[in-house]
Amino acid sequence: VVISLLTASALMAQEKMPITTSSEEARKLYVEGVKIGEKGNIPQMIEKMEQAIELDSEFAMAYFYLSLGKAGGSWFSPEPLYKAVELSNQVSEGERHLILLARAIREGKEKDMRMHSRSLAKLYPKDESALAWAGWPHFMQNNYRKALRLFKRSAQLNDQYAPVFNMLGYTYMKMGKNEKADQSFKKYMELQPGVANPRHSYANFLRTRGRFDEAIKYYKMALQYDPDFTISYRGLGDSYLFKGKYELAREHYKNYYEHASNNNMRYSSLILQATVDLHENRPESALRVMDRY
Repeated sequence: VVISLLTASALMAQEKMPITTSSEEARKLYVEGVKIGEKGNIPQMIEKMEQAIELDSEFAMAYFYLSLGKAGGSWFSPEPLYKAVELSNQVSEGERHLILLARAIREGKEKDMRMHSRSLAKLYPKDESALAWAGWPHFMQNNYRKALRLFKRSAQLNDQYAPVFNMLGYTYMKMGKNEKADQSFKKYMELQPGVANPRHSYANFLRTRGRFDEAIKYYKMALQYDPDFTISYRGLGDSYLFKGKYELAREHYKNYYEHASNNNMRYSSLILQATVDLHENRPESALRVMDRY
């Protein structure tokens, strides 16, 4: 989910969070990488951030997004993150709070998460990206009302800012407000035609509502737009599992393994494959899969 918060809009106006770099060319690569990452293309985002760092080895925000990318877009990889933390005293106040927010998220320090969230929202009340990031810790801590307030403020500032409609969708979904969730995910798809992540998010919503055939349609659509959008293979596996179509579930969990970009995904795939065996009352097969794990 986190990757959907990426945006280059924070570079565009005085009321937006500044980005600190000594190289204009590095800044351009960074902006390109952020825009690419917003659409879910993690490998290309990583490439752009690494190129930016080659031009400016002290580009803290490039390390921040490199950390996000190397963790698959939903967490933070430690080495580039702590490099960004090391450089956080050389950047603007907003950048520092965002970087330290990421460290707090990684380390599970809820008090620090809330403090950096408040600081971001206070510093940049007219920056839709800063407000979206400020809402993220509240979402993670299941404080959906506070998250919703910040996400709604972000959307009100810029109703063309696609990522926040993804977060609104998930927040409404967690709150059981399914009609509003449906509307938010559809708005997200409308703002990003031909992009995998909005279709994947909508498929997740449909799956949680037990609408498995519709979910399968949108997971497949996401993979048509981006065959390397690995997490959609898991979504397909889950949908077929819940439909009782175990062989199809196993096939897509194996695809999830084959397309995985990191070991956490591979571990998850093996557990899911073992789960299919247990549904089929094949404990010995499940144990063989767990031996691989």
